[in-house]
Amino acid sequence: MAGGALGIDAVIVMPTTTPAIKVDAVRALGGRAVLHGDTFDDAYAHAREIGAAEGRVFIHPYDDPDVIAARGRSPRRSCGRAASRSTRSSCRSAAAV
Repeated sequence: MAGGALGIDAVIVMPTTTPAIKVDAVRALGGRAVLHGDTFDDAYAHAREIGAAEGRVFIHPYDDPDVIAARGRSPRRSCGRAASRSTRSSCRSAAAV
């Protein structure tokens, strides 16, 4: 997860049905793993709530131009795009599903 390497406080929201190996990988790479709901849609809604409550830039795991272009691309670039589409001018934290 590039967020940790770039100093971005990343929160990754996943369904409670996510395999432990994926949850452990997020945590091992410095991300905060949040388990919520049984489906992607449940986790997605919760990630949006966290983003709004904590002032985070939301990066969609599939429906984001940079994610589509290259799954391994820097989250800072996605944050920059998301920030330019909102009132936020910087990205020091992110929330994703």
